[in-house]
Amino acid sequence: MRRTTLFSIGVIFLLILPIFSPMSTGFFSKRIIKVAFLRQRWDVLDDLAIKNKISMSIYKHILDKAEEKYNVHFKIYEFWDDWNGGDVQSGKLRKLG
Repeated sequence: MRRTTLFSIGVIFLLILPIFSPMSTGFFSKRIIKVAFLRQRWDVLDDLAIKNKISMSIYKHILDKAEEKYNVHFKIYEFWDDWNGGDVQSGKLRKLG
């Protein structure tokens, strides 16, 4: 009976051990979440957003609050799309993952 108990505790320990490993993202580093904003040059609202930058500052403020609350880091990318080409068509979105 005692051997079975010790064996069970050992198995549980081995299953829990990776959580405390520096290689995991558990306690030692923040998880990075990539956020892409796709803007379109022919869209009137996106054109206005370029000129006043208010919408982006609101998004960044919300993401900053989420970083604090959830212990993550958001990496923000802005992409532009156009009728005759753009960041998505040129492969920039795919290149940055």
